[in-house]
Parts: sequence; C-alpha cells; structure tokens
Amino acid sequence: KPALVILLLVATANWTSASPVRSARSPSKKVVDYKVHISETGTEYNETIEVATEKQTELFKVPAHNDVDESNILHDFKTNMTMMLLPEKKICYLMPLSEEMPTPAKLESDLDRTEELDKDKTKIIDSKWIVDKEMANRSELSEELANFCPQYPIYQVKMMDDSLTSTRVETEGTHHRSRRNARSFPPIHPCNLCAGGKGTVTYWDKCWCSNSGGYWKIETKIASRTCVTIRECFLWFCWSKHLVNYVYCSQYVCQRPTYYRPRPYDELRPYDERNASIAL
Repeated sequence: KPALVILLLVATANWTSASPVRSARSPSKKVVDYKVHISETGTEYNETIEVATEKQTELFKVPAHNDVDESNILHDFKTNMTMMLLPEKKICYLMPLSEEMPTPAKLESDLDRTEELDKDKTKIIDSKWIVDKEMANRSELSEELANFCPQYPIYQVKMMDDSLTSTRVETEGTHHRSRRNARSFPPIHPCNLCAGGKGTVTYWDKCWCSNSGGYWKIETKIASRTCVTIRECFLWFCWSKHLVNYVYCSQYVCQRPTYYRPRPYDELRPYDERNASIAL
C-alpha cells in the first residue's frame, strides 16, 4: 500500500456536496476542465479539475479553506506518482499515486454523470506522510511532473508510522549521566524539522530539562494539510470521496510535569530556555 489509509463511512454528508460543471474540451490542449462547487463544514469553495486522458494526468486545484492549505495536485498515471504544490509555502511533495484515485477516463466519466450523490456512501480517506529526502535529480521525473514544480524544492515523502506521533527519548534523572549520552539524541534532519522547532538536544539541554523533572521527546506536528473531493460512481449509484493528505514535521520538546514549580537555582541557569536572555 502506498499510503496509510483510514476509511470512514459517514452517515450523513451535509459537510460536503459536489456539483461538477464541465467546460468544453479544448482541441489544442486535449483537456477537459471541471469546476466543482463544494460546501465543507460551512465553508464554500470551488475545486477545479483538469483531466487529460491522452497524457494520463489529473490536476486538482483547491483553494485554502478552513485549516487546509491551498494546493495544486497533479496525478501522473504513467509513472504512478503524485506531486503536490503548495504555493503559499513554496514547496512541493512527491508521493506514490493513491490507489483510491480513479483513472482519467473513469474520473471524466463519473464527473459527467448527473445522478444525485448517495450521502450514505460518502467516504473520508486520510493519508499520513513524513519527508524522506529532497529530490536532488529532477531528471528522474516525468516531463509533466518536472515542469509542474520548476521553481520550488521537491521533497519525497513516505508513509508515516503512527508510533512516531510522540516518542519519549529520555527518562528522568539523565542529568547524572555522561556527556556521551547526548549522542542518544540524533539531530532531526532539516527536511523534517518543524518551522522554528528544536532539532538538536545538547548536554546542557538535558540537564535543565531533567532538573525540572521533565524528559525529552520527539513531537510530531502537522506541517501541511491538503485535500481533494472526487465523484465516484458504480452502476446507478454515485457518491463523493474526500481524500486528505497530512505531511508531518518533528521537533524536540522538553515534557515537564504539570505540577512542576521552578527551583531557586533553575531561575539562575543561563541554559534554561525560560531564561534565554540571561547572559553568561
């Protein structure tokens, strides 16, 4: 499976509705354009879909709404890869093509159908990802994917292990250990580091965190959230499918007990992040 998939059957679908409007096929582009009006949790927006059956590509353009980032998402069925472009964050993500995506011919056929959506069959599918590495050699990409994101860095992502959501990496009392133990805190790669997050843990970081009764852990946060809504049909039934992609980042945090009260010497330590302004 190319992605961690969580499938939910929603009893009612008043959170989203899709009414595709087809534009005339362009002979020069050999592309069919659709505009889908969507109402999602009280927010209305238009999703644009471009289907190119000859090139075997699908392009979804979704504006920012609620807590979802603006995104242009290109599915390349010749290479079975997907490229997500986030204009506001000036970044692109490359991932395997989801098995949930219909082929261009199937997508075009379903969007052209006029049956009302069966709200009882609405599906929400969540996929969680983390960055694997930056794409250094763009020549490995197809022409469509390479031309889709020429000005921004491209990061390959891989399926996220749910165990990474919160990982404790130090136990209490570590301040009595050797400085060598700092090696047990591998630096977080800049590709995976949250914006403004802490990517390394030093010996002194270990001291003040442990002195406060805390411990270090790797915390994951959502760095970007994108989604597309598609229409899917079988026989005489049609329903909507909502595909959501989460890309996570990581950072080190000192987890302190809620009952902690600073000790007198803690307030004087220049290495404490709460007293970062104190000079040595």
